[in-house]
Amino acid sequence: MKNILDWISDWFRRVLPNPQAVSFAIFLLVSTILVINLGQMLMPVFAAGVIAYLLDGIVMQAVRRKVPHLVAVILVYLLFLASLSFLLVAVLPSLYQQTMQLIQQLPGWVTKGQVLVLELPEKYPEVITEAQLLELL
Repeated sequence: MKNILDWISDWFRRVLPNPQAVSFAIFLLVSTILVINLGQMLMPVFAAGVIAYLLDGIVMQAVRRKVPHLVAVILVYLLFLASLSFLLVAVLPSLYQQTMQLIQQLPGWVTKGQVLVLELPEKYPEVITEAQLLELL
C-alpha cells in the first residue's frame, strides 16, 4: 500500500506536467497570505531590507575605491545616522508645523470651495443648472 505522500506525488504527476510549477504556485499563495496577514508586523523588516540594500551599494562603491570593507561599512553607517539625525532635527519640526497650518486652514478652503461650486449656476447657466448641482450634491 502506498503512503499518502506517494499518492499525492503520483496525483500531481498525472494532473500537472510540471510539479515544480505547482510547488511554486503554492509557495506564492502561502507567501501572499502571510504578507497580507502579517504585513503590519513585517513592514519594519521590509524597510530594513530596503535600507540595507541601498547602503550596501554605497559600501561597494567605497570598496572599489580601495577603502577597506570595515571602514566603508562604519563610514556609511555613520553617514546614514547623521542623515537620519538631520531629518529628525531639521525637517520633522518644520513638517509638523506646516501640517498643523494645513489642518487649520483646510476648513476655510472647503468653505470657499463650496461657495464657488454654489455660484456655478449663476456664472455658467448654459453649462450647469441649479437642479443639476443639487442632484450632484
